[in-house]
Amino acid sequence: MLGVAALTVPVATQAADPVDPGAPSMMRDIRPGALSSEPDNLTSTGSHLFFTATDDGSVGRELWVSDGTTGGTRAIDIVPGDSGSYPDELTAVGGTLFFTAYDEDGQELWRSDGTAAGTRKVTDLDDAYEYSYISRLAGAGDTLFFTRGVGDSEALWRSDGTAAGTGPVADVRASEGGAYMRDFTGVGDTLFFTADDGVHGRELWSSDGTAAGTRRLTDVDVDTEYSLFSDLTAVGDRLVFITEQTATGRELWASDGTVAGTAPLQDLRGADSGYPQELTEVGGTLFFTANDGVSGDELWRTDGTAAGTQQVTDLYPGPGGSYPRSLVASGDDLFFAAYDEAYETYLWRSDGTAAGTERVANVAGLSPREAIGTDSRIYFTASRTEHGRELWTSDGTAGGTRMVGDVRPGVYGSNPYYLTESNGVLFFTAQDGTHGRELWRVGASGYVPPTPTPPVPTPTVPVPTSGPTATPTSPPPTNPTVGPTTGPTTGPATAPPPGPDTIVSGVQAAAPKQQKIRKKVALTTRIGADEAITATATGKITLKGVKKPVAFRGTPVQAAAGQQARLTLRVTSKKLAAQVLKALARYRKAPKAQQKKLAVKAVLTLSITDAAGNKQTVKRTIRLV
Repeated sequence: MLGVAALTVPVATQAADPVDPGAPSMMRDIRPGALSSEPDNLTSTGSHLFFTATDDGSVGRELWVSDGTTGGTRAIDIVPGDSGSYPDELTAVGGTLFFTAYDEDGQELWRSDGTAAGTRKVTDLDDAYEYSYISRLAGAGDTLFFTRGVGDSEALWRSDGTAAGTGPVADVRASEGGAYMRDFTGVGDTLFFTADDGVHGRELWSSDGTAAGTRRLTDVDVDTEYSLFSDLTAVGDRLVFITEQTATGRELWASDGTVAGTAPLQDLRGADSGYPQELTEVGGTLFFTANDGVSGDELWRTDGTAAGTQQVTDLYPGPGGSYPRSLVASGDDLFFAAYDEAYETYLWRSDGTAAGTERVANVAGLSPREAIGTDSRIYFTASRTEHGRELWTSDGTAGGTRMVGDVRPGVYGSNPYYLTESNGVLFFTAQDGTHGRELWRVGASGYVPPTPTPPVPTPTVPVPTSGPTATPTSPPPTNPTVGPTTGPTTGPATAPPPGPDTIVSGVQAAAPKQQKIRKKVALTTRIGADEAITATATGKITLKGVKKPVAFRGTPVQAAAGQQARLTLRVTSKKLAAQVLKALARYRKAPKAQQKKLAVKAVLTLSITDAAGNKQTVKRTIRLV
C-alpha cells in the first residue's frame, strides 16, 4: 500500500458557518440518528483537529479531520469501503499527525497532514516480521518514538516520517520477555520513559534516538519489586517526576537526561511521603499539590531545582489543608479548585505568588473536572442538579464564570468529554439527547472562521502515485446544476462541447464485507459500469506469521453496458490454500478478544477497461471467516 494516498470522503455543499464564540454547536452529525459516532482520540496539530469516529456505514471507523467548520469536517478513508482501518494512538509531532491503522498488511504506522494525498503509510513494518504491534507513540523534538513488539518482546523505534528514517533504536531488554516500556515523555529532543530491563525492575530511562544514547537513569532503592514512577512532566529542559524511595517515601525527582543529573528534588516531609500530585506546567514553572505535614495539602511550585521548590500559599491555615485539585494552565496563570477558610469550594487563580493567588468564584457543588485552558480563559465541565453535567467557562472573574450552554436541557446533562483546543476552537464530545455522542465546538480565544472554499470533486478510489513528488490525478470537472436566476436572460445556455473520453463511466464494484471460506479458497465479486467493459482481478491474503502474502487471481470477464458480471478469484496452489485454511482455523478457535489480531483479510485489485482503452483500478478488502 505504499505510494497510495488515502481517500477523503466529501460532504454536501453548504454555506459558510461562522461560529458564535459563546454558544456550543454540533460540528456534524457523523452518524445520523440516535446512534453515536463515538468521536475519540481528539488531537490537534495546530492547524487541524484529528479524531476517530464511526459513521453510518459508508467508511466504518476511520480517521477524521476538522478545520473548525462543518464543511471542513470530513473522513479520510484509509481502507476504502465500510470495514474501517481503526486508527489509534494519534500523536502530533512537528505539525504532522502520526497514528496506527489496520490495512491489508496488518497494523502499520501512518502519517497525515490533513489531506488525502498527504495521508499515507510511513513504511511496511509487518512485511519483515511475524505478528507484531505498534504502541506508545510520542514525540521528542521532530522525532516520533514508539515501541514495536514481536511476540513477547518489544524494542524502542524512531521515525522522521519517512521509510528510510524509520528503524529500531534499542532493545532495552535483551533477555526473554518484554521491557513493558511506558510513560513516554519528550523533553526537547530527549525521550524519557520507564522500562524493566529484566535486572533492575522498572526504572527511568532516556534516549536521544541512538542505541548508545539510550540509558537507564535510576536504580531507586525501594522495598518493592518495581519502582513506582508517575506524572513525568517537562519543565523547561528538565524532567520532573514522582517516584518512591524507602527513606523518603513518594517525592518529586528531577532529571536532565544523565545519570548524575537525576536525583530527588526536595524531601517535603522527611521519612513520610509528601504525596505530590497534579503536576501542571505553566510558563516554565511547575505547580503541584503536596502535604509537608504542617500545612496539609496545599499548592506548591518549582522551577526544577531544590532552591526553587516552595509552597505558594496556605489557603486553609493549619494541618487540614485546602486540597487544591483540577489544576489547569491558562496563559501565565494557574486555575484550580480548593477550599477556603470556611471550607467552601472556590475556583482560584494564581500567578505563583501568595499575593497573586485569589478567589475567582464560588463553585460549591459543581464538582469541576475535565478542565482545559486557552490563552485567556479556562473551560471545564461541572454539574448542577437542574442541568446535569455541562460545559462551563471562566475568564478569571466571578461574572465571567458561567455555564457555556445547556446542550441537553434537563437533569441528565450532555456529559462533555475530551476537551481539546485547536486553532482557536474548543472541541469536545457531547450527547444532546436527540443525537448520539457527536463532536461539538465553541469558539475559544482568537477564533477566526476559515474562509470557505468551493467544494472540490473528490476521487472515489485511492489515487496511485508514481513517486514522492507525484500529484494525485484529479477527477474530471463537473458542471453543477445552477438554480433559477433573477434578471434578464440572453437566451438558452450553450452546452460546452464534450471533452475527450478519458474515463470508464459509472464503475460499480460490489464485494461483501466478509466471506465464508470452507474447503476451497475462492472469493467472488461483481463488477460493471455504464458502458461495456472487460474486467480482471488479482489479490493477496496476508497471514500472521507468514512473511509472503498468498496471491490469487481471477479469469477475465466481460459485462455489457449497465450490467454486472460475476468475477471469481481462486488460490490455485494446494499448499498455499492449506496455509489460508490453517490460519482461518486459528482465528475461529481463538477467544473473541484475540480474533482481531488473528483476522485474515484479502485485498482485491480490480482492473476495468472500456472499449476506448480507458482503464480504472478499484481496491476492495474482504475479511475471510
